[in-house]
Amino acid sequence: MPGRNHFLNAQTDFSVNPRRLGEFRAHVAANIGTMDADSISRLGYGVMATQDSQIAPLSSYNTPGLNQFLQNWLPGNVNAITAPRRAEELMGFVQAGSFEDETVLARFNEFFGFTQPYGDVVDVQRSGYNTEFINRQIVRFQGGIQSDHLEQSRMARVGISDIDNKRAALERSFKITENFVSFNGWSNTRCFGLFNDPNLPSYTTVPATGTGSSPLWANKTTLQQLADILTSVTALYTQTRTAFDPYTEEFTWAVSPNVMMALSNIVSISGGTAVYTLRTWVEEQYKKIRIIAIPEFAGANGGADVWYMYKENTVSVDDSTDDGKTVVNLVQSRMFQLSALPTKSGGVQENYGSAQAGVFFKRPILVVRYSGMY
Repeated sequence: MPGRNHFLNAQTDFSVNPRRLGEFRAHVAANIGTMDADSISRLGYGVMATQDSQIAPLSSYNTPGLNQFLQNWLPGNVNAITAPRRAEELMGFVQAGSFEDETVLARFNEFFGFTQPYGDVVDVQRSGYNTEFINRQIVRFQGGIQSDHLEQSRMARVGISDIDNKRAALERSFKITENFVSFNGWSNTRCFGLFNDPNLPSYTTVPATGTGSSPLWANKTTLQQLADILTSVTALYTQTRTAFDPYTEEFTWAVSPNVMMALSNIVSISGGTAVYTLRTWVEEQYKKIRIIAIPEFAGANGGADVWYMYKENTVSVDDSTDDGKTVVNLVQSRMFQLSALPTKSGGVQENYGSAQAGVFFKRPILVVRYSGMY
């Protein structure tokens, strides 16, 4: 059977006078399914007022279903990522001092010994030593959060902890600052970084053996790139007067992302049957090498990429009494709470601080720095 208003669905071009709706509905009730436009028109209802062209619609057409009840939320939150912070991965860290300290100092001894041919009446020269104190300045940072009652309650409705997210944002900020200082130090202080510690040796440009006497790896064959790596290892070996053995001892090769990607280049060695990439060849020769990509090494030397090759710990002939590290990343405190106060709106305000003294190269003889490959 047709529906009660079947004729309304089937007909077009008819009108109903709203003042005569009662009479219209009575006729509809008596003629269910039989009324058409002609029969309605004969009733004399005139132009349908609700379709008068002079009256603008008050709302737009919408699907009868309410979309807010038809949503499916994926689990979790997607947080914006930041660049990897590799200073700690590269050097570790040393907890040295506290937030209220002003400087970190290291003692350096240099021995002076004199010998001479023996003689019964010859005065003996006296040996001795010289002690120097080298300091690094501590820099401090602070940051805070505030979470009030209304925003906590509203964010809780969508399953988000307002205060936890704000703490996480501040924690990331402290980590970014620590990583920055570890690489760059802090201006106008004696807090230095991996790039500018005054104990570091100067950069050496990789040999200009590429096409057109270019040092760039883009203009070099893979064998020429391999030769640059061997040049760096050899420099580290010879400046320690063979106290460091790259074939048996651990050492780190920190490179730019460009160099890391180039290490997948195939090495073609004349007469050999094995196939190597640059990386597999290096790791085959130097079993205990650690290769790590550092984003900050891209363009670090006046726009040129750099790499560092260094031994993490001192050599066997060293009789020092310190921890034996080549470089230390000095941290006094990481994001600790300075205060927590209630707000007038029923929330909380928290303040945090941190302190660090940058990077200190204690044994620059165990470091070589190269530049210009990209």
